[in-house]
Amino acid sequence: MSEALHEQVTFNKSTITDRDWVSFPILRFNELPKIKSIVYGTPSVGAFGMGGEGPNGFLAAAIANAIFDATGVQPRRVPFTPKYIRSLLAV
Repeated sequence: MSEALHEQVTFNKSTITDRDWVSFPILRFNELPKIKSIVYGTPSVGAFGMGGEGPNGFLAAAIANAIFDATGVQPRRVPFTPKYIRSLLAV
Protein backbone atom coordinates (compact mmCIF):
# COMPACT_ATOMS: atom_id res chain seq x y z
CA MET A 1 0.00 0.00 0.00
CA SER A 2 2.91 2.30 0.75
CA GLU A 3 4.31 1.78 -2.76
CA ALA A 4 0.97 2.71 -4.30
CA LEU A 5 0.22 5.76 -2.18
CA HIS A 6 3.51 7.33 -1.07
CA GLU A 7 6.81 5.85 -2.16
CA GLN A 8 8.69 7.73 -4.82
CA VAL A 9 12.44 8.17 -5.18
CA THR A 10 13.31 11.79 -5.92
CA PHE A 11 16.43 13.18 -7.52
CA ASN A 12 18.13 16.51 -7.97
CA LYS A 13 20.62 17.14 -10.79
CA SER A 14 23.31 14.91 -9.33
CA THR A 15 21.97 12.48 -6.71
CA ILE A 16 19.06 10.81 -4.96
CA THR A 17 17.51 13.21 -2.44
CA ASP A 18 15.72 10.62 -0.26
CA ARG A 19 18.58 9.02 1.65
CA ASP A 20 16.90 7.86 4.87
CA TRP A 21 13.54 6.75 6.29
CA VAL A 22 12.84 10.28 7.57
CA SER A 23 12.94 11.90 4.12
CA PHE A 24 11.65 8.93 2.11
CA PRO A 25 7.84 9.07 1.84
CA ILE A 26 6.58 5.81 3.32
CA LEU A 27 3.26 4.78 4.85
CA ARG A 28 3.27 5.46 8.59
CA PHE A 29 1.73 3.13 11.16
CA ASN A 30 -1.10 5.56 11.91
CA GLU A 31 -2.13 5.37 8.22
CA LEU A 32 -2.38 1.58 8.09
CA PRO A 33 -5.71 -0.22 8.08
CA LYS A 34 -6.41 -2.71 10.82
CA ILE A 35 -4.89 -6.03 9.79
CA LYS A 36 -5.42 -9.42 11.34
CA SER A 37 -2.40 -11.63 10.80
CA ILE A 38 -2.55 -15.37 11.05
CA VAL A 39 0.77 -17.19 11.04
CA TYR A 40 0.66 -20.89 10.55
CA GLY A 41 3.48 -23.35 10.24
CA THR A 42 4.20 -26.33 8.12
CA PRO A 43 6.47 -28.83 9.87
CA SER A 44 8.34 -29.58 6.65
CA VAL A 45 9.26 -25.89 6.19
CA GLY A 46 10.90 -25.38 9.56
CA ALA A 47 11.50 -22.05 11.26
CA PHE A 48 12.15 -20.13 8.06
CA GLY A 49 9.60 -19.40 5.36
CA MET A 50 6.63 -19.34 7.71
CA GLY A 51 5.84 -15.69 7.23
CA GLY A 52 7.03 -12.88 5.06
CA GLU A 53 6.18 -10.07 2.75
CA GLY A 54 3.28 -10.81 0.46
CA PRO A 55 3.14 -10.01 -3.23
CA ASN A 56 3.18 -6.26 -3.76
CA GLY A 57 2.18 -5.86 -7.39
CA PHE A 58 -1.52 -6.55 -6.95
CA LEU A 59 -2.32 -3.93 -4.34
CA ALA A 60 -1.45 -0.92 -6.52
CA ALA A 61 -3.66 -2.31 -9.29
CA ALA A 62 -6.53 -2.81 -6.83
CA ILE A 63 -6.20 0.76 -5.54
CA ALA A 64 -6.01 2.10 -9.13
CA ASN A 65 -9.22 0.25 -9.98
CA ALA A 66 -10.91 1.60 -6.84
CA ILE A 67 -9.91 5.13 -7.86
CA PHE A 68 -11.30 4.48 -11.35
CA ASP A 69 -14.57 3.13 -9.94
CA ALA A 70 -14.94 6.16 -7.67
CA THR A 71 -13.89 8.89 -10.11
CA GLY A 72 -14.03 7.55 -13.68
CA VAL A 73 -10.34 8.35 -14.26
CA GLN A 74 -7.67 5.66 -14.45
CA PRO A 75 -4.35 6.47 -12.75
CA ARG A 76 -1.41 5.11 -14.76
CA ARG A 77 1.55 5.67 -12.45
CA VAL A 78 2.35 5.37 -8.77
CA PRO A 79 2.31 6.86 -6.24
CA PHE A 80 -1.35 7.87 -6.27
CA THR A 81 -0.77 11.09 -4.37
CA PRO A 82 -3.63 13.52 -3.82
CA LYS A 83 -1.88 16.01 -6.13
CA TYR A 84 -1.65 13.41 -8.92
CA ILE A 85 -5.30 12.33 -8.58
CA ARG A 86 -6.46 15.97 -8.56
CA SER A 87 -4.51 16.56 -11.78
CA LEU A 88 -6.33 13.63 -13.40
CA LEU A 89 -9.70 14.98 -12.29
CA ALA A 90 -8.93 18.46 -13.67
CA VAL A 91 -8.64 17.18 -17.26
